[in-house]
Amino acid sequence: MLAARLVKMVKTAPVAAALTLILVLAAGQAQAATKLVFMGWSGHLEREIYESVIQQFEREHPGVEVDVQYVDPADFTNRLVSMIAAGTAPDVFYVPLDRFADWAAAGGVLLDLVPYAEKDRELPLKTIWPMGINLYRFDGQRVGRGNQLLAMPKDLGPWAMVYNADLYDEAGVKAPPADKPLLWPEAVSLWRKLTRDKNGDGTPDVWGMAGWPLGFPVEGAIWSNGADYLSPDLTRVTVDTPEFTEAVQWVANLSLVEKVATPPLSDNWNWWLQGKIATFYMGPWDQAFFWNNLKFRWDIAPWPASPRTKESRTWLGSMGIGVAANTKNPQLAYELVKYLTMDKEAQAKLYELGQMVPNRIDLLPEFVKMNKPPFNRKVFIDIITTYGRVHPWYYTTDDTWWNVLTQEILPDIYTGKALAAQVLPGQIKRLQSLFAKNLGQSTGR
Repeated sequence: MLAARLVKMVKTAPVAAALTLILVLAAGQAQAATKLVFMGWSGHLEREIYESVIQQFEREHPGVEVDVQYVDPADFTNRLVSMIAAGTAPDVFYVPLDRFADWAAAGGVLLDLVPYAEKDRELPLKTIWPMGINLYRFDGQRVGRGNQLLAMPKDLGPWAMVYNADLYDEAGVKAPPADKPLLWPEAVSLWRKLTRDKNGDGTPDVWGMAGWPLGFPVEGAIWSNGADYLSPDLTRVTVDTPEFTEAVQWVANLSLVEKVATPPLSDNWNWWLQGKIATFYMGPWDQAFFWNNLKFRWDIAPWPASPRTKESRTWLGSMGIGVAANTKNPQLAYELVKYLTMDKEAQAKLYELGQMVPNRIDLLPEFVKMNKPPFNRKVFIDIITTYGRVHPWYYTTDDTWWNVLTQEILPDIYTGKALAAQVLPGQIKRLQSLFAKNLGQSTGR
């Protein structure tokens, strides 16, 4: 309409020619920018950092605009699944690890990033943790291996044991070593000394360890005891082995028998913050909150190990960032993913603000030397490189078996209503039947 009005005003050919040139130039400048849509979620500090990274991305890619859409974490997956089904997925989006096998197996959801990474001079596949890269591989049948790379890691989340150093000092107990795990009997003895009734009312005011939930990670106990949820070929549920039931019962007994962990269903998170629990858990994302809210000295150490293996184990989480398979701008979308997962300045800001272990391996020396707790932050690195494991649901597209196990069966053991050796063998047929939904398909197995 602007062009029509201007042409009506033209009375001479020279003026018309000049206006035509102006209109051509203006039209070129007014062309719609290439838009990428990015959808995820984050806390306030992380959001500010990522927005600055995206602004830098836009500056380095003139004519590109990134529409950032933050969604409540509770609504994220459902909304994204609906958008994928409708063919309106954002160009770039978070890939929760518990949905990765499902989306990989479905095909047509996530773009394979290998062709873009291989021709990238910055060599992103050699810059980021190999473990993080491998988590988002797919070979057409099973996740965690193969030539396809369907996302890149936003971060890795090692689940570490954290302790209240002031409570250890008050009880005259030596803090757990950072370079070698205590064995289970040693840990129980230590936590018993830390569990104290300070006011003499017959109930402990300080506990050595947190009980269920949010207590000793049962996954780590199971793995450390030489057991696992699934067989090595990922075809059978194996929660009925003696090693498995022994580990589950040991975790339950920290509260029920040994009385060194808080009673089941206690308010463990708040009790930890209030200095009532001597030993707890944390991920790297908890650092900033702990810096600002804990009134006591704290640090991290390896989780205690089973006498069977003498090896610490714990779980390792992650969040991926992927590209929609149907994006109209795959190269630009790949560049945005790379920015969000490996931009050096952003990675430095994120770890300095206590949000994560850096994705970039070349930043680890500075990360380890940070002059803020945890001072034993190499424990985070050891979990990533040596003994951290992903949850078994990572390999499955139907998690009903896992939900029944963790939400229906195990709580009865933790609360003392049943013994692991009695209840778990009797549930194996039910769990295997539910797990069988994952077999015989092109799934994450």
